Amino acid sequence: MKNLEAIMNIDGNSYIKELKNRGISKAQFENSIERFEKGFPFIKIVDAATPKRTEEHSVNGGVKVLSEKEQVQALKTAFGLKSDVCKFTPASGAASRMFKDVFAAGEEVDNICHDSGIDNVSNNCGNMLSAKTLETIESLKKNWKKFPFELDIKGAATGEKIIHAMIDEGALNLGVYPKGLIPFHKYKKKGMSFVRTPFEEHLVEGALYARDIKGVVRIIFSVSPEHLEEFKSLFEKVCDRYEKDYRCKYNLMFTLQSPATDIVAVDMDNKPFKKEDGTLLFRPGGHGALLKNLNEIEADYIFLKNIDNVVKESFIKETAKWKKVLLGRAVELHNKCGLVILNLVESLNVFAKYSKLGKEDLKVPQLAKNKEIARQEFEKAIIDARNFLNDEFCVVLPETNEQSKLVQMLLTKLNRPIRVCGMVKNEGEPGGGPFIVMDSDGCTSLQILEESQIDKSDPKAVAALHTFHAF
Repeated sequence: MKNLEAIMNIDGNSYIKELKNRGISKAQFENSIERFEKGFPFIKIVDAATPKRTEEHSVNGGVKVLSEKEQVQALKTAFGLKSDVCKFTPASGAASRMFKDVFAAGEEVDNICHDSGIDNVSNNCGNMLSAKTLETIESLKKNWKKFPFELDIKGAATGEKIIHAMIDEGALNLGVYPKGLIPFHKYKKKGMSFVRTPFEEHLVEGALYARDIKGVVRIIFSVSPEHLEEFKSLFEKVCDRYEKDYRCKYNLMFTLQSPATDIVAVDMDNKPFKKEDGTLLFRPGGHGALLKNLNEIEADYIFLKNIDNVVKESFIKETAKWKKVLLGRAVELHNKCGLVILNLVESLNVFAKYSKLGKEDLKVPQLAKNKEIARQEFEKAIIDARNFLNDEFCVVLPETNEQSKLVQMLLTKLNRPIRVCGMVKNEGEPGGGPFIVMDSDGCTSLQILEESQIDKSDPKAVAALHTFHAF
């Protein structure tokens, strides 16, 4: 690995200062460059997670389908909950990826216009455009009036005009906004037309499933510093209306993604990319960068949902129902974990007490009998704990002859935050899926993986991927 100064060439000192201002260490920076050069290691996959049993997991295939009775019970648990609940929404993601096809088409059109001296490429030189760009232009021409945002287009709505109206700096400039502030949904109520952003849709959702017994809706949005004031301004504008409409009171907070989690951009040679002013180009880290923000939230249960994962209000009752089901399920699992831990610790303590007895003490028949009973109860508690982890969390521990090590592993797996995720049937859309993976400690766990994390040269991983797509 090249040293930092060599990578940064003659301006190393100024870059070191820039990294320091962001809170990024030299080691972090070098590790980022190394990841670009070598790539990330693939996840070791055991199997796809499905509702069916697998060879490795005879009891639990990884996905639990709740019966109607279990759904009702989970809802009752959620509605009767008096614990602290909070809704956390990562909202710092830029909207640039939403409009990537528009940006790509715009770049291709502009290049042809520039090279050919033609004003209207799509009308005069359509055969010079790629099939993808032509498809994008035709879709825009057909649907632009359906968009929830207004486009300032004068005269005939050519593909070029629509593109420039969407992404030009002097127009809507949609690519620079965070997804949370982009108009998303059109509504028409009581003769009035209006639009909602994803930020507003989350306010509505929160009022339906994240309010406490006093009607207070606690929501935390993670935003990028440059857009913080815009989010605050929008909330001040709409707060009173939504509080009145949904008879609630918002307790809203914003948290900033730390610049120390930003990732340096690189060029095609994996060298740090420099902007025109000579400074490094950084991009916000992924959702994993928000773990620090998540850990700082003081709440018993946290709803976690991305900013753009929203539906129109006509579908929101179903969303609210399943969010409550997930909450109830999390509460039930948390309570069960507590009982399993209590049983394991108590049986351990009783057995440890009898294990301290000397040979003379054990000559007393009742004491010897009590020790044997304690041993059996302790071993049963271990078996129960292992079965519980497998049945409910698809966690299988590695075999060990060291009982103390086994108990410690069980307690470590049981005494930690619980994550309950809702999964929908895969219908060919891009995105992550559920898999059973092997962790570095030798235990299995359930994880949602992107396809890029799967080693396509591993037959077992490929088979698991095919199983997931078939599920």
